[in-house]
Amino acid sequence: MGRNSADFEIIALSYMILAAGLTPTWQQIYSLDHFSAGEVNRASHVARCASGKVLNVGIALARLGAETRVLSMVGRADREDMDREFEAMKISVRWVETIAPTRTCTSILDRQSGTISELVENAGAVTEEELAEFRAAFVEEAGAADFVVLTGSLPAGAAASFHRDLLENVRCRVLLDTRGEELLLALERRPLVVKPNR
Repeated sequence: MGRNSADFEIIALSYMILAAGLTPTWQQIYSLDHFSAGEVNRASHVARCASGKVLNVGIALARLGAETRVLSMVGRADREDMDREFEAMKISVRWVETIAPTRTCTSILDRQSGTISELVENAGAVTEEELAEFRAAFVEEAGAADFVVLTGSLPAGAAASFHRDLLENVRCRVLLDTRGEELLLALERRPLVVKPNR
């Protein structure tokens, strides 16, 4: 017998889902009537919000009504602003602070052409101490979860095997969304679902 979307909603609402990842971002969105490369462009509207795969997953799950917890890194200088945003959305979050600031990515919306251009900043380097703190927090949070979504790229300073090592002692089901060597190594832990990137 087939299942409909209502069945999946009931299933999702009965689980505590952990969204975990190491590379959140501040997303700047510039809306322009027309974008011209190499010219001075004035935005008609600018917005800024917390983003990146891990935060977007947590926000989406919470908006769908699932019991959700987010675990991510955050630049020490950005902690207060990130806390304020998640408190406003009433989403439970646990941060691991980093010396490196949270990266900023920029979307440029050209209304005339209907195109969106993305400027993506790589995450800054993290320390061994920060990685160890994230690893300990992940073990604790995953131990209390029914399902884990582990998503996003790794910051500079993290070994390609970091996701694989995180999943070593996870007993619940896992959806893994990453790419390249990080994905291939983590497949050894047999996550339930993978969403590979090219």
